[in-house]
Amino acid sequence: EDLGCGCNEEAPDTFGLCGNGNSLQGAIDAANPGDTVSVPDGTYAESINISSSVAVVCEGNCTIDARGVSGSAVVIAAVGATLNGFTIPGDETMYAGVVLTPSCQGVTVSNNTIYGMTLPNPGNDSPLSYGILAYGSSETEMPMGSTFSGNEIYGVAGAAISLGSYTYSTTITGNDLHDIIPVDFLGEQLSTGVQSEFAGELNISEN
Repeated sequence: EDLGCGCNEEAPDTFGLCGNGNSLQGAIDAANPGDTVSVPDGTYAESINISSSVAVVCEGNCTIDARGVSGSAVVIAAVGATLNGFTIPGDETMYAGVVLTPSCQGVTVSNNTIYGMTLPNPGNDSPLSYGILAYGSSETEMPMGSTFSGNEIYGVAGAAISLGSYTYSTTITGNDLHDIIPVDFLGEQLSTGVQSEFAGELNISEN
């Protein structure tokens, strides 16, 4: 018996996929480059990786809750990907909400609410946690053309938005960055809305 969308054993999930169990990662993996993954209302208790040029867009009230699951909620390693409209909570088990890796180009992170990350970065000796972290590994391998817009980031220890070593042509506009928790950095208390290192062509406005 066909239960819909070619499913013979169980009905398709809210993404129209067989045997996916409403997994957001499964829906992303099933999408073709250039597709929009329309995400229905709900809480997705998982961390996700975006590795192709898809737009992952919440169509209502969507939460990506990776607390106790992973150190970060969303990792992007793609060209032309978008993450839009999610609530991303964190706690002491998480160091970042959204991470852009060195292979990213033209990535947009917009209209998300990100809060609560307080785990110091486990990848180095930095005491900072991050709402959004973008980083490169060299002058030839780094996120380029990133846009961070319309996000609300608060209650994060250290930095709302961090451009770690090597980023290029980043636009940061229209974000609400507030109540960032100070951390001890070289004997001083530090909290910052946007911090960067080796950032070329950085455009910051209206935050």
